Amino acid sequence: MRADEPNRERLVLGIDPGASGAAAMICVRSGRDTATLQRVVGAEALLVIGALVQQANLVVIEGQQASPNMGRGSAYQLGVGVGRIEGVLTLRATCPVVSARPAAWRWSFGLGGGKEGKANSMAMADAVLGGYSGLKSHDEADAVLLAWWGWKNVLEARQ
Repeated sequence: MRADEPNRERLVLGIDPGASGAAAMICVRSGRDTATLQRVVGAEALLVIGALVQQANLVVIEGQQASPNMGRGSAYQLGVGVGRIEGVLTLRATCPVVSARPAAWRWSFGLGGGKEGKANSMAMADAVLGGYSGLKSHDEADAVLLAWWGWKNVLEARQ
């Protein structure tokens, strides 16, 4: 964002590519403590994600890796899902695409893991969206928070 455009709205797409992941487009503006939810979809909605990517000023995708307790089939499915989304981003993105590891972005918000972390993600996403947001899952909340993290730590940091 240029200095002569301090109140310009920006669209940030956050993508949680997990098995039941989600993508959320938020609209943000400098100097505001909240965002507006533009659209939320499941991570399998590749055509919709492809259209959203073309509108975004920034895309933040959660970095993924297989964990030791995953079976080979689960690890493979995770890789396939992430690969599909990254393929769409490669073909359609006209803006920067940033990968954010869960440990980094969740830590920056003070979010832990487990059931408590998921509940806290839902509450924080509701706060970011200015109150009850209607988000249905912690995956949707994580997608919103990934976009919010990108806004605060990438776009705002460039000013």
